[in-house]
Amino acid sequence: MKGELLEQNGVIHVLPTIAEVEALSPVQRGELYAVLAQWEGNSFHKDPVFITGGDVRDFLRNTDISAAHVEWFERMCYRRGHVLCFSDIPALLARASDDSEVRRLFKLCTRTRTLVARLRLTPTTDYATLAAYWSKGGRRKDVLTMLKSVAEAPGADYLDLIHMLPPLPRKLLYSYPRLELAMHGRMPDCHWSSLNFFNYEPREYYIDTRLAASHVMENFSQVDGPYRYGDVLFFLEGPTLQAFHSCVFIADDIVFTKNGDNAANPWVLSHLEDLRQVYLSGNGGRVQGYRRK
Repeated sequence: MKGELLEQNGVIHVLPTIAEVEALSPVQRGELYAVLAQWEGNSFHKDPVFITGGDVRDFLRNTDISAAHVEWFERMCYRRGHVLCFSDIPALLARASDDSEVRRLFKLCTRTRTLVARLRLTPTTDYATLAAYWSKGGRRKDVLTMLKSVAEAPGADYLDLIHMLPPLPRKLLYSYPRLELAMHGRMPDCHWSSLNFFNYEPREYYIDTRLAASHVMENFSQVDGPYRYGDVLFFLEGPTLQAFHSCVFIADDIVFTKNGDNAANPWVLSHLEDLRQVYLSGNGGRVQGYRRK
């Protein structure tokens, strides 16, 4: 190995050369990065770029990066279970020729597959039942007013699902964390996002995993499917059933999620099945629902 070893505060940092990183095969990369992902300091290995569609060329479609970068990116991908991943963001940025290209390449790594969902409204829609479903969190009056307005509007067939969400997730959806959110010591993660779903102002102490777990045990009941709007779904693994990811069930197969605690991961709507592939593929874990008491 031609890289360097650096000891800092009792932690040994291994700094391989880019050539050594590039020399890894996809299988070697997958096995090595699975080990590196166990440490919080390896953020790009813990929360890589997920290519849930499985097609790198499709993932990079409509970007202005060069064919050489596309070929290199594809070669550096590896599999975590059944999902294609990319973690070597520092090595990718090192290929840039100037600051402008650095920004373009980093923006590429923030691409995330998401959904734009809508409610279909018809003359036979049962608005009372619909309002009852979407009124969790004390929003029945707001939801009823909105649905009645849509029902009375001529030619209104669809309502964007974002309008049915509480204020905080409505503000966060399809956006990336602002850097000032790190003032509490770390960026908001999946648990912060899930437990603050119905809160008008976020409770920052949910960033502390221990306090978040305590809140769930005191205020939520364990439930099995079929899930309801607002249920928090925890992805559990290991003999201690540690919760390594969470999201909020919306409807059908749609969930509200924040995958990872770094600034490159936005808040999105996702298929629950996509998250199962990302977080449960090959690790023997399971999903457990929790509902507010």
